[in-house]
Amino acid sequence: MATDNPVGVTFVLLKPSDKILISQRNDGNGKKIPFPNTWCFPGETIEAGETPIEAVLRGGPEEFDIEIKKNDCVELCRYVHGGALDVVFVCRVIEDTKGNLKEGQDMKWVNLEVVKSMKLGWDQDEILPILEKFMKLSK
Repeated sequence: MATDNPVGVTFVLLKPSDKILISQRNDGNGKKIPFPNTWCFPGETIEAGETPIEAVLRGGPEEFDIEIKKNDCVELCRYVHGGALDVVFVCRVIEDTKGNLKEGQDMKWVNLEVVKSMKLGWDQDEILPILEKFMKLSK
């Protein structure tokens, strides 16, 4: 059941070249997990006492060794998946940002057209039209 209070964040890391970081979930290593082997934008659960943007700023280093600056992020939208409300941010990073995979089985920087062709978890395909419009308007 969705509430007015977000429980998680999704963050799209975007380079000046319009490359987007996407990561592939693992298969659960014998445990049942939601959306095994699907591709996803990074995300975090909001911890007690934490704001959505604080969850993003924590998540970049925890998941990918990528420092994210608050002033480089903008709230894109809010969306419901599996009954949970997520706040979605777009955070700009410098072009030579690489990152190190700490969770999942793969990560890559790709353009939006490639993301559109991927099997996304967490109903993140719902974000794509809004992200595409944002990217066109922010050129």
